[in-house]
Amino acid sequence: MHVPTIQVTATNPLGLSASSSVTVTVDQTYWYASVLAQFGHVGIGSLQQFVASQKDQFGDDLPDQPTFTWTVSGGGTVDQTGLFTSTTLGGPYTITATGGGVACTATVHVVPDTTPPAISALTPLATNSLQPVLAVTIQDFASGVDWSTLLVTLDGYDVTQNGGFSYTANGFSYTPPSNLTVGPHTVIIHVSDNHGNWAAPVTWTFYVDTTAPAITNVSPAENALVYVTNEFLPCAHHPSGHHGHRQRRELVQP
Repeated sequence: MHVPTIQVTATNPLGLSASSSVTVTVDQTYWYASVLAQFGHVGIGSLQQFVASQKDQFGDDLPDQPTFTWTVSGGGTVDQTGLFTSTTLGGPYTITATGGGVACTATVHVVPDTTPPAISALTPLATNSLQPVLAVTIQDFASGVDWSTLLVTLDGYDVTQNGGFSYTANGFSYTPPSNLTVGPHTVIIHVSDNHGNWAAPVTWTFYVDTTAPAITNVSPAENALVYVTNEFLPCAHHPSGHHGHRQRRELVQP
């Protein structure tokens, strides 16, 4: 519902004017339906969400939306939430949403997937554990990560087939089967997606440190004899009329 204000100004030949305004209520009326998506193209094997809505005469969503039925002319499949899964290169393919007695469409092109997996969030950078859990995030939103291509080296040795790996939807973790030495260790990661796009190898160095901090040069030393001197300094005049004193203490070592 829109509530615009209409203002009218009248001016006579002498230049004198008067204004008056009135507020009116305009009820929403169905005007059209639309299907929208973030992009007009999608990499093969990836997902694209489409959203359908009925609009009023001002381009705003109507408060009561119908249930839409979704279909696609090719290039993949679309479920009844409007989520399109691409399977075939080409286009434009037509996405159709039907609801409330009307149908609205959008088009999408399915293009080759040329984006490799993204490798991030490598932890830890430093640890006091001799068998730390090494965790890495690897994501590919198009064809997905091909975990069979994963190659992980630790200090130059391939550890991929050694066991100790756990996989999640967004990466993996690895625990060395034996204690690492104190000092720096270097990990290199190679991986591709299901369309053969290799990520640039990522090199990551972390440190194993089991030595606690050393505290030195503590003063005064333990059991040292310390003299405390007191000195009273005059303070500024107090509003009550009294003068106060401020005490200063100083530590003096013999």
